[in-house]
Amino acid sequence: DEKIRRLLTALGSAEDPASLRSRTVIVRTSDHGELGLSHGGLRQKIFNAYEESIRVPLVVSSPAMFSAPAESDALVSLVDIVPTLLGLSGAPEEDQPGHLEGCDLGPLLRGEREIVRDAVLFTYDDHQAGTALQAGPAQPNRIRCVRDERWKYAVYLDPAGRAAPEFEMYDLLEDPLEERNLLDRATGLSRAPRHDPERRRLSRRLAELCADVGALAPALPA
Repeated sequence: DEKIRRLLTALGSAEDPASLRSRTVIVRTSDHGELGLSHGGLRQKIFNAYEESIRVPLVVSSPAMFSAPAESDALVSLVDIVPTLLGLSGAPEEDQPGHLEGCDLGPLLRGEREIVRDAVLFTYDDHQAGTALQAGPAQPNRIRCVRDERWKYAVYLDPAGRAAPEFEMYDLLEDPLEERNLLDRATGLSRAPRHDPERRRLSRRLAELCADVGALAPALPA
């Protein structure tokens, strides 16, 4: 907070239209959350797709663009930040890089739309992050996960194919703490028949999102 205060002070007063602050967009976010002993006492911040790790703050402020504070529960991703800043800066669409995976959140920030994406893809492949160990946690430790407004579906993969995949699915409306995995971890099958339509839908959606961004290896189970 002290460093942010120093930065904002250097930009000047938000009420001064001649200051840098009045025409600067400030974005505050985080690369990950912390588990804080949730899920049975976990302390790690990686190798999982739980809300405590992957749901982080995103605060966008600009006194010139936004006259009053507002909140949104819309799904967004860290990859949306660059397209959003390009859009807010007025960069013509034809001048923007064509390879950006994210969405421009401008319509959401201006109140023109309530959502900009129906789901978020989360992947994890940095198996040595935070550790000097070559293997890190035991396989499977690569993650492919889709999270929509209500549901989360995650597959844990071994890139060598030696360890079998593991599966999780949570109803975040009924189980916001993700305490009840609705799938058999080893087989990926639904524990209750009523959840099978969601399992199939999310499995297809995860495959679509992975294909869209080229996250095809390790391959998802058939």
